[in-house]
Amino acid sequence: MALRSGRYEHVKPAHGGDAWRFPGVLDFSSNINPLGPSRAVREAVRRASWELACYPPPEAEPLCREIAKHLGIAQEMVVAANGSSELIKVLCEAFARGRVGIREPTYSEYTFRSSMAERWWGLRG
Repeated sequence: MALRSGRYEHVKPAHGGDAWRFPGVLDFSSNINPLGPSRAVREAVRRASWELACYPPPEAEPLCREIAKHLGIAQEMVVAANGSSELIKVLCEAFARGRVGIREPTYSEYTFRSSMAERWWGLRG
C-alpha cells in the first residue's frame, strides 16, 4: 500500500517470516526460530493450555508487574505490546514531531512510521 503525504511516498513496510517460500534464502527480517520451541517450552504450553481460552489482561498488568520486579524498576516504566512494530508505531505517534534521523539499512517500520509523523502532526520538513 502506498500513501502520499507532502513530498514523501510511504510504502507500507514488508515483514518477513515467509522465507520458506524461497528455498535457500535466509530470512533475517523476523525472529523465527528454525528449530522450533524447546521441549521445556512445549511442556509449559501444555501445562498452561487451559489458559489459552482466556484473553490476557488488556494492559498486561501482571506481566509488567513481574518484569518491573525482576528489573527493580517502577511498574510504570514497563510497556508491553504485541511486538516491536506496535511499539514503534506508538512511539512515533507520541514523539516524532520533527526531523528523524534513520541509519539504513534497517527495519523498514522505522522509516515508515517516523515519516508518517508529517501526516499525524501536519509537519512540513
